[in-house]
Amino acid sequence: MLPPSIIRRPKLGEPFCDAGDFAAWYISNIFEIDQISVGRLQEIYLFRSKKAPFHHEFLVAGFRNDGDEITSWIRLERGAQMQHGSSGPITGVHSSGPMTGGVTARETVSFSTTQATLSVNANELAKVILTAPTTHPIFIGAIITQVQFTSNSNDKYQLFTTNCRWYSRRGFLNILQWCRFAQIPATFMWKGAETTLEHLQGKLEKERFGGSKLVDLRAKGLDHRNLLALTADQQNSVPLSRMVLDPFLDSLATAPLDPDERPVLIADLLTKRSHVVSGEDLPQALEDARRAVKLMRDLPENNVNRNDQLAWSLNALASALHLDGRFEEAIPLLQESLELNPSSASFDGRLYELGLNYKRVGRVSEAIIAFRESANLLARREQSLSWSYSGEKQIDALVILAKTLEALGREKEALSVREEVVSIRRDLLARDEDGDDLLIIALINLATCAMSAEEYATSLKASKEALQLCKANTGNERLLPISLALNARVRYCLDDVKSAIQDITTAIELEPLNASGNPTIAHGIWLNMRSTFFLDSGDVLHGLEDIEAATSIYESTNSVFPENPHIVSQLWILHYTRANLLESLESSDEAADAFHRAADILGVALKIEADGPEERFLELFLALEACVQALRELDCLNEARVCAEESINRLRLRRESSISSTLITEALRLVLLRHSKLMAELGDRQEALSLTTEAAEICQETGVTEHQIEALLHRLLQEVLIGHPERAITTAENCRDLCENRLPERLDIRINTLTSYARALNEVGRHADAAEKQEESVALFREVNDMGTSEARGSLALRLGKLSEYYQEARLFSQALVSVDDALENYQGLYAEADDDGLAYCQTLARKASILFSLNEPSKAQHVLDKELELLKIVLEDMSAIDILEQADRHYREALTLTVKGKSSDALDSARQYVVLTRLACSIDPGYKTANKSETGEESGNGDAKPKGVLEEALIALRMIATMNNSRIDAVTAMLEASKLSNNVDSDIDEVVMQNALQDRTEENQPGLT
Repeated sequence: MLPPSIIRRPKLGEPFCDAGDFAAWYISNIFEIDQISVGRLQEIYLFRSKKAPFHHEFLVAGFRNDGDEITSWIRLERGAQMQHGSSGPITGVHSSGPMTGGVTARETVSFSTTQATLSVNANELAKVILTAPTTHPIFIGAIITQVQFTSNSNDKYQLFTTNCRWYSRRGFLNILQWCRFAQIPATFMWKGAETTLEHLQGKLEKERFGGSKLVDLRAKGLDHRNLLALTADQQNSVPLSRMVLDPFLDSLATAPLDPDERPVLIADLLTKRSHVVSGEDLPQALEDARRAVKLMRDLPENNVNRNDQLAWSLNALASALHLDGRFEEAIPLLQESLELNPSSASFDGRLYELGLNYKRVGRVSEAIIAFRESANLLARREQSLSWSYSGEKQIDALVILAKTLEALGREKEALSVREEVVSIRRDLLARDEDGDDLLIIALINLATCAMSAEEYATSLKASKEALQLCKANTGNERLLPISLALNARVRYCLDDVKSAIQDITTAIELEPLNASGNPTIAHGIWLNMRSTFFLDSGDVLHGLEDIEAATSIYESTNSVFPENPHIVSQLWILHYTRANLLESLESSDEAADAFHRAADILGVALKIEADGPEERFLELFLALEACVQALRELDCLNEARVCAEESINRLRLRRESSISSTLITEALRLVLLRHSKLMAELGDRQEALSLTTEAAEICQETGVTEHQIEALLHRLLQEVLIGHPERAITTAENCRDLCENRLPERLDIRINTLTSYARALNEVGRHADAAEKQEESVALFREVNDMGTSEARGSLALRLGKLSEYYQEARLFSQALVSVDDALENYQGLYAEADDDGLAYCQTLARKASILFSLNEPSKAQHVLDKELELLKIVLEDMSAIDILEQADRHYREALTLTVKGKSSDALDSARQYVVLTRLACSIDPGYKTANKSETGEESGNGDAKPKGVLEEALIALRMIATMNNSRIDAVTAMLEASKLSNNVDSDIDEVVMQNALQDRTEENQPGLT
């Protein structure tokens, strides 16, 4: 007998499982016995007991392992008592089955190492010896299962299920069928004499209780099914299974079958082949399942086998469609399958599959119902020997249900489901049908879910139990670090950061290295977690150290798996976090490198998610844009350009795909406009123009007028800067027309359009026209905005300052003076609120002085300049003269850069600011006004040349920049003031330019200069 530890005795009143379940359970346990191992079928005998009157019949099968010798013998039988002798079980025979628990008329399996011990007091009736090794082995479970299949296939066969002769002969006949269809070389014997397969089959079918009732056309079809059940799924091998299935299907065309049975049998075989090949040949699986469904639909509805087989074929087709990603098509097929066969034992499985398809198409509420019903059905299933199976299947349904609820943010409901899983695991553990490692995993998932639901007490309780189980069983070492890491997370959520750091540190120390002696990805995950704990406690340096260690591990793993979504996702986050930390520590160069690397990884991530969910794709795109912006802020413009091009290309590809959307189009439009500015900053105006043109074309396709105008305004600017004045004016006019015709009520857009139009006109030399458009823009701005707010007055002052600039450029000095006075009036009181407004006010005062000089009112101009200096002293009261000069020098360098880039107006503004700040520094330290000083205060000169003061140098620089940017007025004004400082017009003063300027003013009836 088997050891008591593995004998499963049925409880009183407990129903029995079917033979297939019993065989699976028995064989899984029998391997615990050292002296018995079950190999491949080599011989099979049909014996009849010598004891009268019933002459009990049974099967004995010999199996071999890797060698040629038979190493184990198995006896299969049904009967009222054990047939091993009157004195009880024979020595060396191990038997088990329901009869050993006192229940009769059930299957019994006996094992021995010799054939003789299993055939005591019995005569041999029939025998099959396989004469050559078979490539398609038969195992004991298959023999029992296929006989049970025959017993349950028709009500009339139930009369024979308890008959030992019927049971043993059907098993022997199925072996004969297998030899014939699989073409297995074998020797056949009947009562000691060699015979043919056909003769032996005829003798067995005609014997009383040996199958005479099965000699009809329906039985022939059943023989095919038995053979299939015996062989098709052996070793889960697709080639071996097809070696049996394909000849079967070919033979059915000529087989002597009932016309009503033939299509059912063909559909059955096609359905099975669809399941077998779906993993390797999906088109074949789809074709087989469709053929099977059509065969069943063509049958009359009164065919007794139609609905059951149609349900199975529909399920096979739905499974193949699911594998092909066609979830919508699979759903109605599964629904029909469930309606056709609601009493099937697989009903719960098909509900589960239906739930999976619902989930994949976004019908989440229906998926949840399907998963719950599937789990409930499994919970009500008879808990017999198959409890372990049904329990695991129930857990499968509950786990996917919990995950679905968690994804929807319904953590409270998911928590209840996770608790059900833990309860089932406890029950399985109590039955000795489960290991505590699976319970630990269930507790870990419960704790994680509870943490998401902010049920920290429940989470801590579950994580502590998982830890205790890990420590109590040395076989669970692999789960101990995971449990510690989870416990650390719970502690952190409970604000116990110190304990969290201790637990996660222990987890990192316990996690073993990989086969190469390097840290595993788990080390990287937990180092990243610990960095969060350190940073939260204010320990930035240790946090950065852990992030760098985690990054190194992920980089190493990424080199092996360069396109693994999880690795890539974590790696860019690590680099991005590290970059921000380095930036906060003012390590700009390292931060820039980290941002650049993060952007590289994000490019890979976008490639992986090219056809993935839109939400995920846009999340990665926004992260890449954040890296581009960070690089721009760190003045790494070339690196930013490379990353920006990657971002644009990924969006273009996504937009061209079949899964594009309006969100993708809008993202592309915005990023094209944003990166056109970057290209302009880099001096690549042609590329900037190309990007803005593409953005404008996209806007024209979408038909959103607002976006069209925005894109055209960007393009207008690039056309101005790149030197296409006529194109710029045309674009400006298009913007104006769009605004007036389509969005007349949007005065804010019209204001921006007029402002950009004015700038374009000014840039191409049409200063008077520019002033006219700017005047119109200012009037609309006054109309739209509440001028009582400081924000509106500040914005208006800027617009008026620009208007005065256009009037001055047009040599309409009187109008320029009115505009600049209006600007100064709006600036009143604002400079005290913010330094920027104060400096803008000062700059506007400088412009007024420039206009007064042009109007030949030098005393008034000087008064304004004095007022500007006094104001600058207030605005920059905390700065020394040398600090102000340094700031002025930055404006000078900026003016040169902007001039090179073609930004005339901005360059002139910076140059004017340079002069204003220099003038302030000279008022604080007059020594700077008369002599050029180095940072040490020493005079610098060259021979007998008269040294120039910094203010004079600033004015000369303004004259140079103004000349380069075609601003004659600024050039002449600066020249005059510089001449006044030097008390003569020396070689640096261009007298011809001065005379030309005087002549221009005379022609315009403006006051002359003395």
